[in-house]
Amino acid sequence: MNTEVLVLDYSPNGQLATERTKSQNPALLYMMTLGTKQSRDKVGQLLNHLARIFGYADWLSTPWEKIRQPELLALKTKWEIEKKSPTTINLALSVLKGVARQAWMANLMTDHEFTVIQAIKGARGSRASKGRALTPVESSRLIVGCEMKSDTKGIRDAAIIALGIGCGLRRSEIASLRTSSLNAEEQSILVMGKGNKERTVYCSDAVWQRVIRWRDLRVETDGIEELFCSVSKGGKLNLAKRLTEDAIFKILRTRAKEFGLKVFAPHDLRRTYATRLFELGGDLNVVRQAMGHASILTTQRYDKRGEETVKQLSKRVLL
Repeated sequence: MNTEVLVLDYSPNGQLATERTKSQNPALLYMMTLGTKQSRDKVGQLLNHLARIFGYADWLSTPWEKIRQPELLALKTKWEIEKKSPTTINLALSVLKGVARQAWMANLMTDHEFTVIQAIKGARGSRASKGRALTPVESSRLIVGCEMKSDTKGIRDAAIIALGIGCGLRRSEIASLRTSSLNAEEQSILVMGKGNKERTVYCSDAVWQRVIRWRDLRVETDGIEELFCSVSKGGKLNLAKRLTEDAIFKILRTRAKEFGLKVFAPHDLRRTYATRLFELGGDLNVVRQAMGHASILTTQRYDKRGEETVKQLSKRVLL
């Protein structure tokens, strides 16, 4: 990875940092261990927030190697008093411990200083799980609503929504799909997931038909394989301008509002996929594989069946 490019990407003013920042900033070294731009963006925002709490302008100018255990304990205590979620607190601690590890490996922190930072315990507690699974009526309204538009954008958006609900693809995965990833014989798609991990997803007939309908609208251009691209107001495809994660986010939000759905997060399409696999009798490990998760603990958080059951039973309790 080109260090200067990474620094330029995350510099507040788009300016390259000093030689010291580029070569010995522990936070930069930590950022370079992260596998995806999405992860680096998220951590960069968090580090900037933490830098300002510690009294610095931004994470590139912060002497992270000088931040010790008392500062981290003070941050943890402050956020616990402010009732921040344990997940938020523990993410910050995890990132700061990772930065400390890089400082230690660069010989900018002693063994003792590093050890006491790593020994800090995480925050305890939990919060109600976020997100929901769409109902069959809601998902049908989304997809059929797009198709009834009978235009190029509608066909494209129906395929995107079908891949989210019917295959559990993340926005980043949908944005990176290529025409060469499609396997017609098996009705499958080769997906590049988080952590640079490939997996094969299998499509139902309903999903596959919508993906192929969109693909067949594309006019092949040499060297351009991105499956989803921008569409002008007049319905003209711009194959050279592939859809980004942000563009897909806006598409989903716009369609939800257009068809009168209760507000949902784009990631809820993925939660819907997992929940429906569970409803069809898929066991935890099978669903984990389908989702591309490393841990079944992550997969469990996507199962929204129990919440709906509790909701329906609770409404029937007599006083």
